[in-house]
Amino acid sequence: MSDLRPNSEIADGVHWIQHGFVNSYAVDNGEDELILIDTGMNKKAKNIMAYIRKELSDKTPAAVFLTHHHLDHMGGLHQLDHDFHPRKFAHPVDAEVITGERSSPLPRNFLLKPVMWLAYKLIGPKRVQAIELVEDGQVEQGLKVYHLPGHTNGSVGFLKGITMFSGDAAVTDEHGVKVGAMTVAEDHNAVYSSFRKLSTMKFDQLLPGHGDPILEDASIRIQAASEKYDLE
Repeated sequence: MSDLRPNSEIADGVHWIQHGFVNSYAVDNGEDELILIDTGMNKKAKNIMAYIRKELSDKTPAAVFLTHHHLDHMGGLHQLDHDFHPRKFAHPVDAEVITGERSSPLPRNFLLKPVMWLAYKLIGPKRVQAIELVEDGQVEQGLKVYHLPGHTNGSVGFLKGITMFSGDAAVTDEHGVKVGAMTVAEDHNAVYSSFRKLSTMKFDQLLPGHGDPILEDASIRIQAASEKYDLE
């Protein structure tokens, strides 16, 4: 299966749920449960739940894996946690933000900093507890964790078979694969180091946090993209 349309099954057992400019994914584990990758903004959990009710009515979200703590990726977690009580996974560094133990770092950009501060005050996500911590190299529910710091210091990717869920460590646009938005990155040097790390790995499919998924030759395309950043 290789039909690339938002809000559909784009590969065997992998569903792309798009809300605005952000992607979430539902992975059918072959039983009666689903694994969710990221949850969108605060009110976007309803999009995920509507898709599940329509297309996967016999499945229940049993686990949520978060690629990082930014509100456009974990804002919907509170609602999903309330409705389904899934297990919830994140890297220890970003889990501190998700649970409210520390505040989300603000961007370095002096123009963007007050905007983001206000955004978190007005539409910041509700905090969620009982996050299970995952580290680099760990395998949980068939997903292998790769620590990809930079966009946030606790950003991670999840590899399942031939498919890499990259969060914002690698995203796509009409020009191809690239690093995530540098305006909100916590560590610019680490952003490129993590992109280099991805460029050395082998996987066919890249399912990013933003932009269209790549369903063929994803590693080759990331390796080519790394050249423009002088990462070889």
